[in-house]
Amino acid sequence: MSGQIIMASPKGTITVGSSTTLTTTMSEPGIYHLSKMVVGVAAGDTALGTDNPHLADSLNISSISINGSQELIRGRNSPVSPLGAFSPYRQLNNNYLPDIKVSSSDTVAITIGSEATFTGTLNASMAAAFTPRNRRERVIAPPKEASTIDNPCTYVGSVVDQMTDDTASSCVLTFDEAGIFDLTSLQARAVCDLTETAALTDWWDGLPFIQIGQILLPNNNDIVVGQNSAVLSGPYLASGTRGFSWAQLGAIFVNGGDTITFSNIVNNSTDTVNFSFGGRFWPGYGC
Repeated sequence: MSGQIIMASPKGTITVGSSTTLTTTMSEPGIYHLSKMVVGVAAGDTALGTDNPHLADSLNISSISINGSQELIRGRNSPVSPLGAFSPYRQLNNNYLPDIKVSSSDTVAITIGSEATFTGTLNASMAAAFTPRNRRERVIAPPKEASTIDNPCTYVGSVVDQMTDDTASSCVLTFDEAGIFDLTSLQARAVCDLTETAALTDWWDGLPFIQIGQILLPNNNDIVVGQNSAVLSGPYLASGTRGFSWAQLGAIFVNGGDTITFSNIVNNSTDTVNFSFGGRFWPGYGC
């Protein structure tokens, strides 16, 4: 079977009471799934004094443009829609935007903004599930019912990566035996180190500050793609707080010693953040 990958935009910033345009430029042809679009927005390096650094639910979106011509935000008198419809944490996927066939260098651009006065800048990026024309071969993971006490599905995790602010880092998961790993189940978490002198007070969840440049499989294929230094917002893979897996990435066979590597991870907070990831693993399957 063929699996999806994730097409992402570069990082953008929003300043006080303004808007910015995020542009995803396709790195290859395929199908871009607009209904699975996710926009992550978080506070930048300057603490805002809010209780939660995740801000997409409160901001606005005024444009979704395909190749600079077809507009999907409609209405008279300067319409501004809620960006929360594209939040990574949304529990209801309340949009029926289309799947669109794209070529390399085609673009999807969105304009997002805030009317509020705040301190510092906000960091943002967008991503969507993408079915590439150049197939990524995957296998079918066993069903839930196949997990028994004698032959259980397990959960495999990476090491903990402690990231200082604004420094690119990497985090590695190493398999301890052969089996099937379900990429669609990938989940990540991050926690701010609140003992640091630059602690973010009530800001405990560090994942909104994280942007991921690459997710490299054992064959070195990257499942985060897009032109112009694309990055994936950490909450896209949030563990425990999102309602959906935003891309059907499929499953892969792995051997003991194989690795999955999150690389070019950037922590956009002022604090140290501890990061790790994991997912469903079926040991022994496919051997």
